Amino acid sequence: MRLPEALGAAYVPAPDGTFWIRPGNADGFWYSDGVDTERRLLDMVRQARDVAVGSMELAAAAADWPAIYHLTHERQNLLRPLEDTLAPRGGVVLEIGAGCGAITRYLGELGREKGFEVLALEGSASRAAVAAARCRDLDNVHVVADAIERFALPGPFAAVTLIGVLEYGDVIMPGGDGVGWLLDRAAALLAKDGLLVTAIENQMGLKYLAGAPEDHLGTPYYGLNDVYGPGQPVTFGRLELDGRLRRAGFAANRFLYPFPDYKMPTMIVTEAGAAARDMGLQALFLTAGAPSQGAAYLRLFSEERAWGVVHRNGLLPDLANSFLVASSTGGRLSDTSAPGDAEVLCHIYSTARRRAFAKTTTLIRDSGGLRFERRALYPDAPPVQGAITQRIKTEPMIAGELFAAGGIARINRPGWTLRDLADWYAPFAVHLCQRARVTPAEATARGLLGVPLPKNHVDAVPLNAIRQEDGSFRFFDLEWIAATPPPLGFVMLRGLFHLISRLHSAASSQEARNRSIFDLSVAILAEAGFPLSRREVEDAVFLETQLQRVVIGEAARRLVLRRMHLAPLFLRPDAMLDCWLAAQGRPPQGPEGSGQPG
Repeated sequence: MRLPEALGAAYVPAPDGTFWIRPGNADGFWYSDGVDTERRLLDMVRQARDVAVGSMELAAAAADWPAIYHLTHERQNLLRPLEDTLAPRGGVVLEIGAGCGAITRYLGELGREKGFEVLALEGSASRAAVAAARCRDLDNVHVVADAIERFALPGPFAAVTLIGVLEYGDVIMPGGDGVGWLLDRAAALLAKDGLLVTAIENQMGLKYLAGAPEDHLGTPYYGLNDVYGPGQPVTFGRLELDGRLRRAGFAANRFLYPFPDYKMPTMIVTEAGAAARDMGLQALFLTAGAPSQGAAYLRLFSEERAWGVVHRNGLLPDLANSFLVASSTGGRLSDTSAPGDAEVLCHIYSTARRRAFAKTTTLIRDSGGLRFERRALYPDAPPVQGAITQRIKTEPMIAGELFAAGGIARINRPGWTLRDLADWYAPFAVHLCQRARVTPAEATARGLLGVPLPKNHVDAVPLNAIRQEDGSFRFFDLEWIAATPPPLGFVMLRGLFHLISRLHSAASSQEARNRSIFDLSVAILAEAGFPLSRREVEDAVFLETQLQRVVIGEAARRLVLRRMHLAPLFLRPDAMLDCWLAAQGRPPQGPEGSGQPG
């Protein structure tokens, strides 16, 4: 199929000449983020000098949920595990429902490298204009504004994607089985050995159990109550989705599980990873709670803590928030990302950074055990000059418990206190003093920001520390090397702050009320015997903004300052626990978690 000729026979150029449109087609498509939002997105993309994947310019401009959704770095991570299987022999990849082009841009850059073209189909002409502007320098990308039910090209296509689209099947074709029709249509468009890629929310996702509103209809428990009506978006559990795909002729379906979901994934777990029972693997889920995406919600429990329970009981495939499915009408699908006979358990992406620092981490199991393989995502990116440099290396998984797990457990016990967290953190603080070759008394006497740590200890934090059976600590992934030794107090404070700020909820605590996460971190340090003066706190904030300015960019200064001084910790209300206690005939929870009336 010669794509430009085929498109020219069925479509005409849009008024601005950047994409194709059906003759006489008006932009009356049913789905929209709002006219003003889409005009603003178009202006942002057209004015941007850097529209490529990983553009810090576009990410920094995103100030609300629609813009974040379309411009975030994490969006493109979804397809990275499949990049070698999308169109291995070239051809054309058809993206159904391209939206504003976030995935289109990734496919276009990948196609330029791998030798395939991209046809991005989007029902809304206004959104198609944004997608075309995002891909304006990619001559292998062709954007078409048309609805899938009227799409004029027969294929065959090397791959078809339904990313955030399948759930709208009954909206597209009301009055019947629109989901079945959409899958049949995708199968008919595919080449004989083609690949279908589907991404969709899980009807039984853990975030929905925790109280998140249904993504499409905005009502908590709508999907779990299974009250979808005719002509509404609809989601499915894993077995039901697999059955739907098989009925459409897709005999081979490989499921992957994006975290926190398919919209902004930073980790993607494979089927092998979901089936694994390695305790070290469960540490990866400790910061996997779903962020509020456009609407905050009342979380009934700690998603971060619950994921470990879910995984070790083999329920991750059924309770993952989203599915990413690679499907074929042919034989078994293989995972080409694993070297030799090794198994890939998960992919972790660090992309909210300048391209020079973006990296991918793959957890692999082979005869030698578990190891983290790390590599730069953009090895040819221009280096960034600044106060730190990066060192990326492959490391074996260290046996033991992630030290951060103990703190996350304590902060989720009702009535927790600063003393509870200080008792947990104190041994780690003492260990950092040992690394700095001082006693705790000497460190506090000299001033915590006057004591230097080794240059590679910028990230010597609880999230990068394993506590072994003998109580000793070992660090991993110390990727940042400072030009000058980082101060002890700075590393202590940033370690607490970045851990707590990754949690999306905590149990109720009288001592944590009306405190920002940053103030809470300072108070925990003081309670552990490592107080910081006001001047030291200000200096630590300055050092953090300088670090983030190098890694993320100039916009980071405002972001870091806002988060450090304003970001609150969401405390789950006492009322939920009190209601449960009342149902058990027990007294309400007291302020210290004693079970006595407050």
